[in-house]
Amino acid sequence: WEIVPDASRASVARPRGAGRATLDVAARTLDAAGRVQLAPTELVVWSGDIYLASERVGALLEGTATVDVGALTVTLARDPPFPAQERMMTAEARRLAGAGPRAAPPPPVPFAPRSGVGILEYGVTSSFPGAGIVSAGYARGGVGVWGGMLRLGIEAQNGAPDPIGGLSAAYHRVFPESRLVRQVQVGDVVTEGLRARSVRGFNVTNAPFVRETLYGDAFYTPRLPSGWEYEVYQGGQLLGFSTAAGAPVAVPLRYGSTPVQVRMYGPAGERVLSEVTYLVPTLQLPRGRLQYAAGGGVCPREESCGSFGYADLRGGASDILTLLAGGEVESDSAGSAVRGYVGASLLPRPGWSVEAQAMPGSFMRLQVEDFSAGTVSGSAGVGMVWPQERGGVIGGGGFSALPDTSPRWHAEGQLRITRYTPGGSGVGVSLGGRAERSTGGGPASLRASASLAVRRALLEASYESIALPGDTLPTRTLLLGRATLSTGTRLRRFGAPLLTGAVGSGDEGLEHWEAGAILSPGGNALSFTARWARGAPGISLVLGTSVRTGAGRARARVGTRAGEAEGGVSLDGALAFGSGDGVALVPFGGVGQAGIAGRVFHDLDGDGRFGAGDEAVPDAFVGIGTLRVKTDAEGRYGTWTVLPYEVLAVGLDTTTLADPSWIPPRARLLRPAPHLYTRIDFPLARTRELTGRLVAGAGVRTVAGVTLEIVPMGAANGQQPERTLTFSDGEFYVSRLLPGTYEIRVSESSLRALNARVQEGVVRVEVRPGADMSIAEAPPIHLVRASR
Repeated sequence: WEIVPDASRASVARPRGAGRATLDVAARTLDAAGRVQLAPTELVVWSGDIYLASERVGALLEGTATVDVGALTVTLARDPPFPAQERMMTAEARRLAGAGPRAAPPPPVPFAPRSGVGILEYGVTSSFPGAGIVSAGYARGGVGVWGGMLRLGIEAQNGAPDPIGGLSAAYHRVFPESRLVRQVQVGDVVTEGLRARSVRGFNVTNAPFVRETLYGDAFYTPRLPSGWEYEVYQGGQLLGFSTAAGAPVAVPLRYGSTPVQVRMYGPAGERVLSEVTYLVPTLQLPRGRLQYAAGGGVCPREESCGSFGYADLRGGASDILTLLAGGEVESDSAGSAVRGYVGASLLPRPGWSVEAQAMPGSFMRLQVEDFSAGTVSGSAGVGMVWPQERGGVIGGGGFSALPDTSPRWHAEGQLRITRYTPGGSGVGVSLGGRAERSTGGGPASLRASASLAVRRALLEASYESIALPGDTLPTRTLLLGRATLSTGTRLRRFGAPLLTGAVGSGDEGLEHWEAGAILSPGGNALSFTARWARGAPGISLVLGTSVRTGAGRARARVGTRAGEAEGGVSLDGALAFGSGDGVALVPFGGVGQAGIAGRVFHDLDGDGRFGAGDEAVPDAFVGIGTLRVKTDAEGRYGTWTVLPYEVLAVGLDTTTLADPSWIPPRARLLRPAPHLYTRIDFPLARTRELTGRLVAGAGVRTVAGVTLEIVPMGAANGQQPERTLTFSDGEFYVSRLLPGTYEIRVSESSLRALNARVQEGVVRVEVRPGADMSIAEAPPIHLVRASR
């Protein structure tokens, strides 16, 4: 409120601070949604007091004023609520949410090394016209050896000088609980460091097998005007809010992007919702964390490389700065070359990252990225690449195989504009470009692209002007346009077709065009493509399909080119062993992974194992980390899609059980062993009702409201017992108890209050396993007067 007595005016802030509503007593006007003249009965001034009709009070507050004459009450309400009311509601929501200390981390989960046969990947390909029935094939096996991953592979090529080649073997052992050495690899491995190379040698590092989920905490405090408050949410969970002490809110950051929602409340009921996105690249390390990697070996597949070795060290200098340094040595018949490198990763502000890397005489690059939650985001980068005598260098600027001995610089950038509509759909525009040129002079190579995503359509266009040294033309240009249209669910019966089209033109006019459609009926894929290119004798047609079969995934392609038929077929898949129910087909490979399998059943005999008298539970869902796997008609479930060594929670979703009286064991935390199945069964036990009676002996005043404790025999120290109160006649009832033997105790507080003791001393009752719903009855418990 704002009252000006001399001017006979009173004003109040409108909802969300959108101006003010004013009552002018002298002019007898009310200016809210519009100015109105007040009638004599609506505004009365008596002895210095102002009386306003309830309807006009509601209009002044832009709400409602309800008068109850019988109860002598006036109720004022407004949507949105009044500022004071909203502050009370917000305070109550904060109290209920309990935005306090973060939950304690889960207990440590040890890793148990195991050995056994696990996974076999395979694939065969045949093409026509060809040299034989089978053109090529491969087989890769994964075996668990002492908690590590042994990988064996072989490839075959029909008609090649060496038909059977590509032999490979590697052993990878992870020590998830160690800090000094976490990974050791020997055999055919890919090195770490700034540049990855395939060598036959070794790798050793203290880096985790999978990057930890959490990076650390960021402390967020928005700058707000006086009187404003704020709340910070992540994934719908309240992390913290403004306090009188002004302490910042700790935001747990994940690797990748972490969106955070901020709700700000003004003193006049203003409400502002904003979003802040934190970006943490995989190169970033928390403050004080040191990470090393070293390795090397011979290069079996590169003629320009005889041997290769490297050493890499990275450390978190602060919460926002990570530094790296290292070196590599490469040798061949011509000699050896030693190159060092340095780099840094900086997080200057939420949603922004800056990365810089340099290897003198090889390449250098600088990249700035913006992944904030605003409408506009993008990236920009510059760099330079030096050609090497031993071939092109793969660096931040890409691969340069041009026969030019001068260094080549490049500059690139991307701009993204995203606008969402209230309905949830949006429009996205992306603009990108890259320029590259030799420092020795000559024309520059230019690339530019643009894309527009709106509803179910994606439109793309690109332009290229490529400079090739030694070519007769200074540059070659190419303009390409592409369109993709998704039909969505309108044509679901036809497999929801995806329509595509592209056209390209160059210096000599139209270069090529393409049109096609992709259908996905029943999880399979069917595609049709028509192409034409300059210089081709005609239009080529290609029909392809991908079908999941009992032996894996089969692919077939048939078409015409230059008036002749051509095509091919392929079959690939994987077989997983050790699930306990035969061999399992894995359609998408699985070397380097692990499996979880088991059965959900009604444990009628109570032995914890599935037997002849037990009942399988179909259509139940088991949670395996973030996956949900459904049981089949035999109650079996399984998946070969989990990462080994990482802590994984496996539990049964009890909401999918038809009868809630069957209780499974608690969810388990484990670290799966690689290339092996870990079997976890869920024996369901039927809970039963328990009834009994407390009988009062001589000198015991009452048996009503007495606290009883039902404790399972052999319960661990600290385990909370089941508690219940007796009714007025001494009867007691417990709705759900698992099978087992229980001891029924009268609480010490109740015994002291009644000055009584249990005559029997110890009372036990057995709840039997089985499928029947009979009620377990406890023997009578007699209370007698205790001696003083």
